[in-house]
Amino acid sequence: MSGTPVDALLTRLERVKQAGAGQWRARCPAHDSEGLTLSIGEADTGAALLHCFAGCGAADVLASVGLQLSDLYPPDELIKARRYDTRPRRNLRQVIDGCKPSATLVQVYVTEMMRPKTWQVLAGALNLDKRDLWVLQGAAQDLRRLLDA
Repeated sequence: MSGTPVDALLTRLERVKQAGAGQWRARCPAHDSEGLTLSIGEADTGAALLHCFAGCGAADVLASVGLQLSDLYPPDELIKARRYDTRPRRNLRQVIDGCKPSATLVQVYVTEMMRPKTWQVLAGALNLDKRDLWVLQGAAQDLRRLLDA
């Protein structure tokens, strides 16, 4: 197989559309559908990732285009030739701590929105009802509890 596993897969699919950096959508060859139900991506390791939103298994999708599961992974020489991001992954606690200022801002904003005059202006401008306010308040509290854990 020449090129990357993603390239080998994409060339065999129909109606491929780029959905973002390193992400594509295509028609799934394993079932009868005209929609773009197959999501394709590339992992950091160079492996091809795929998911059919209609429920087709990866082996079925690959068999439909003449490939097998082992074709999703790059050969050793490709792995050695590529440079991967070798930065250490961030600690989860650092990520959570980095979110705390945003959580505080959300809480302050929701508290301000709960004031009757503010709520009347926002509700009218954004077509909101009281339920929307309570959902926002609950989300702010949940976020704070999660980050304080």
